Amino acid sequence: MAVQSLLAVEKERTPYVVELKKEVLKKTIEVCKALLKSARSRTFSIKLKTLIRYGYISYVRNTTDINILKGLMSRLYPPREIVNQHFYRELEKALRENFNVKIRRRGSHRYAVFVKSS
Repeated sequence: MAVQSLLAVEKERTPYVVELKKEVLKKTIEVCKALLKSARSRTFSIKLKTLIRYGYISYVRNTTDINILKGLMSRLYPPREIVNQHFYRELEKALRENFNVKIRRRGSHRYAVFVKSS
């Protein structure tokens, strides 16, 4: 009985989760553009986990100001539906389509290494 009620709740939340993923991906791309614009060096790297958190905070607060996003990092956490390996893969794919980026693994973390084109 409990499993069936959980499945019913999950089916109701599915459209919301799909829409949330799309919006967070869009906001993450916008944040990456702002990061590239403000970067001083030719290349820089950032954890994918941090990019997802920036994207979620940007979606919730509707801002792409990096200083505001950094300030809210400790207060807002993305829901578990968008912090999984499937969403990480979607993010990697979106980053590769939009930027000159390489995905690297360092230890147990994945980093996006952005290269500015001049």
